[in-house]
Amino acid sequence: MFCYQCQETVKNQGCTVKGVCGKPDATAALQDILIYVCKGIAVAAEKLNAVDKKASRYVCEALFTTITNVAWDDGRIIDKIEEGLKIRDEVNAK
Repeated sequence: MFCYQCQETVKNQGCTVKGVCGKPDATAALQDILIYVCKGIAVAAEKLNAVDKKASRYVCEALFTTITNVAWDDGRIIDKIEEGLKIRDEVNAK
């Protein structure tokens, strides 16, 4: 585990075993994947010069999901990842 998503990190260098906040490593890994999905959507939209309100809203919601102590529901994070992959494909199809 490596997590640097909040101000609670040890010495401001990131948590490496378990989050100071108590977040499990599996949840941190899923949040990382969610962030990568957001980056993929952004790259696709930029390459295609596409403005997509649905994609923009998704990225905002997904990033909020990664804020510490907001959503540690792994199932919800997985759902957001799957939703993001569909949105990425929609953006690429434009």
